[in-house]
Amino acid sequence: MNTRRAFLQFALLLPSLFAVDAFAQDNASASFADFESGDYSDWTIEGDAFGTKPATDALFPGKVRGFGGRAYASTFSLRRGVLATGKAVSREFTIEKPVITFRIGGGSHPGAACLNLVVDGKVERTETGDGSAQLLARSWDVSAIVGKTARLEIVDDTQSDRRGYVMVDDIAFGDGSPAVPATDFNNLPYQSVVTEMAERWRRDYGLPGVWCVFIRDGRVQSMVANGFTNIRCSEK
Repeated sequence: MNTRRAFLQFALLLPSLFAVDAFAQDNASASFADFESGDYSDWTIEGDAFGTKPATDALFPGKVRGFGGRAYASTFSLRRGVLATGKAVSREFTIEKPVITFRIGGGSHPGAACLNLVVDGKVERTETGDGSAQLLARSWDVSAIVGKTARLEIVDDTQSDRRGYVMVDDIAFGDGSPAVPATDFNNLPYQSVVTEMAERWRRDYGLPGVWCVFIRDGRVQSMVANGFTNIRCSEK
């Protein structure tokens, strides 16, 4: 079996690998909303975009990717499609941790289809989807407003035919940089994984990538990235 190891360094590799336990501990997070209850009981719903319960894969088989568990919040209406509009407002909470992480997908419509963090009636942070049906990991640095009382808003105020909806899942509060979500690269060629991971770290976290990649016959088998081992690759 021809197995070789390739080490890719965009920063110092060894400190990252030896810091796994400490880094994982720093990234302990508290879930705020994962929509697995099957209802919107902790949210105030306005309009007709959210339906009676969170969306699942059973509603859109194979069409939506990147959500955790079984359910996620979605404003794409089974009855009215992108024509439906509305808002979901969370319960009030105190910001106690410096990072808020979440997954978001749908159209790129700033201010019209988005997740907002509202403090004292003002939108302090906002994010949209990237124009696809993929929920991507995103995060906000809220260290400057720790101690403030806030609410989250999932907003759909657009009827655009260019994915005029928003999807949100796995909202959590953490102490450090967000962990990378597990990803299955399906035995992709080495260069494809390298290119994809470089883009994800730049886009999602604004950080350089530090990887240890294990390759067999030119195809990626497993990977450690910035201290996280939950980036996994299939071996077929």
